[in-house]
Parts: sequence; structure tokens; C-alpha cells
Amino acid sequence: MQRIILVTGPAGAGKSSLGARIARNTGWYHLSEDAVWDEFPRDPHTARTDAEKAVVQARTVEYVRRELDRGRSVVLEFILYEDPPQPVHFYRSACLALGVPVDVRVLRAPVDELLDRQTIRGNSHDREREEADRRRNAEHQLRCAMSAEVADEWVVDTAGTPLESVY
Repeated sequence: MQRIILVTGPAGAGKSSLGARIARNTGWYHLSEDAVWDEFPRDPHTARTDAEKAVVQARTVEYVRRELDRGRSVVLEFILYEDPPQPVHFYRSACLALGVPVDVRVLRAPVDELLDRQTIRGNSHDREREEADRRRNAEHQLRCAMSAEVADEWVVDTAGTPLESVY
């Protein structure tokens, strides 16, 4: 049976690693919302507008639908930067409308661990920002992941946990 897993949380929580790990299973496809954002020429350090977000989210759901039409299950990962967590609500509702079961997982880790992971992974957008900026961002994203609208059963604490154990 096909299904969709939504994986979200702060930068450095392990979303991409978990999505890639799940997609190693036959019949699964890993989709990163960041890849859809990358289709649009924009400065990565600017706030995302509601209009941009609507376009990216609609396109992302179309990519999910395409993979379902190909017979695959989908793990969709995206960063959580809002409280209330609009992207979680949007993707959950839109994906449920596609007629397959949807699971949500919100990854959390302490701020210092998030920053360490960002340093280790070495993405250019991580290297371009001052550590104080990255810390403020990580603290904000972690607060969003702790929203009252995030169901307890969705939460996965990835602190000090190897990928295979999170998987």
C-alpha cells in the first residue's frame, strides 16, 4: 500500500538524511521541498513570501502526485520555520486529499547539536551565515517544532541518535 511520510523540523535535525534512508527501500521516493525552492531564482537569505510559498507548495504536491501515479510511496521533507506550522497543515491536508495514508514526523534536537550538524554537512548556505545568525535561526525553528499544534505522536527526538536508530 502506498503512503506518504512528511518529515519536518529545524535545519540540521536530520530530515534529508532520514528521507534518503527511507527512499533506499524499494518503491519509495525522497522529495525535498528545498529542491523545489531551488527551481526559483532567489536570494536564499531572504524571507519567503506567501505568494512564493503557495507556488512552491502547490508544485511540491504535484510532484508527490506524480510519484504516486508512478506507483511509489513518498517521503517529503521540508524545513519548519512557522508557528503555527502552516507547511505541516498544508501538506498533511493536501496529501490526505490524494487518497493515501499520511504520517507526520517532526524531528527535534538541541540547538547546539543542530549547529554542529550544520557545520558537519557544510552546505554553502550554512557557511555563508554567521554563527550567531545560525543560532538565532535554529532557536526559532526549534520553537516552531515545539508548537502546541505539533502532535506529541509526531515528534522524534534525534539528539545524539544515529540515523539507523531514527529510521
